[in-house]
Amino acid sequence: MNKIDWKAILYGTGLAFGFLIFVFVLYVLWQNLMGYLDEPTGAQPCDSSSVESRCYNIASSNCPTIWDRYEKDCKAQVQASLGPARVTALIGPTVKACVYRRIDQTLHSARKLVPEDPVCIEHFKKMDAPRAE
Repeated sequence: MNKIDWKAILYGTGLAFGFLIFVFVLYVLWQNLMGYLDEPTGAQPCDSSSVESRCYNIASSNCPTIWDRYEKDCKAQVQASLGPARVTALIGPTVKACVYRRIDQTLHSARKLVPEDPVCIEHFKKMDAPRAE
């Protein structure tokens, strides 16, 4: 009768389980982080290549003031929602999404209707989508 090598079976099962966890983590990262990378790289708030300049009719002199005001409010809101235990959490993408939502709520009627700009089309789809709380 052949002897079963349980050590090899457990080792193989552990490798398979580890691989599944690795794939799951990659999937979660892909789903949660890729949305933040859609914006053109290197665009700073209120630059000519930024979403707010490309997609909204905002005076270039008013844009930094609007951005700063909403950024302060959103930082405070996000930090308050995390609580004191997570003071070192990376909140930049969440704050940026919050600022975009607030700008869109305030300046919804100032949207530029630029159907050929894929950045604006995608941005407006995100802003019009139901928000997951």
